[in-house]
Amino acid sequence: MVVSAGSRRDLLRRWAAPVGRMTRAVTRPAVAWIAPDMCTAWSGSDCRVCEAVCPRPGAVRFAAGGRGPLVDRAVCDGCGLCVAACEQTGSAGAIRWVSR
Repeated sequence: MVVSAGSRRDLLRRWAAPVGRMTRAVTRPAVAWIAPDMCTAWSGSDCRVCEAVCPRPGAVRFAAGGRGPLVDRAVCDGCGLCVAACEQTGSAGAIRWVSR
């Protein structure tokens, strides 16, 4: 069964429990950071779950040549959806919290 990108994104948003989801304000002192040595996408897999669940366009983007995901700290609002989704797909520890 082939799942379209839109329906996969909706499924993953429902599947990933929002970690620390708060109102969008200064109450989120941390943003996501992806450790390339722990991320399966940086190792050559086609995983893009962090990009699929991110509600902020451009917060998670793939490096030139599609090598792996990067987080734009200026766009990331610290909602935690990518952290939860990454942990549930087997790359536990690939996405970490860093201070703003």
